[in-house]
Amino acid sequence: MAMAPSPSLVQVYTSPAAVAVWEWQDGLGTWHPYSATVCSFIEQQFVQQKGQRFGLGSLAHSIPL
Repeated sequence: MAMAPSPSLVQVYTSPAAVAVWEWQDGLGTWHPYSATVCSFIEQQFVQQKGQRFGLGSLAHSIPL
């Protein structure tokens, strides 16, 4: 029989918004997070481009910051 998780193990998020953190990788392989402002900009670009077809040279693989 499956048991429900203990209340101490459950995290409840009351905010309806999800948070994404974007990172970049340096030449040594270390990942560094972008600032909240840059992450927000990246997410806005994806929302604006949602549903568009991407061809060569499009923003499908890069977004100028």
